[in-house]
Amino acid sequence: MVEHPAEFPWSSYLFNALGVYRHLIEHHVPDRTIDAIRMATNKAWVLGNDKFQQQAEDLTRRPAKPKPRGGDRRSEKARNTNRV
Repeated sequence: MVEHPAEFPWSSYLFNALGVYRHLIEHHVPDRTIDAIRMATNKAWVLGNDKFQQQAEDLTRRPAKPKPRGGDRRSEKARNTNRV
């Protein structure tokens, strides 16, 4: 058809390869953001704000983020909860 995708009139190549994707790679992504993306991907968590995570949980009926860990085990409430 054509020698290069940019020559094809109905191709999205010009927009994607020369627009959006170029913009993405021209800007530095902070290491903190890369780490957050990696962690969310590796653990299958949803990356986003609390509202977005809640929407994902409601739609998928599964946790979108890890549950809080730890707590104040020395508090009155924790001591009363742990008694048998």
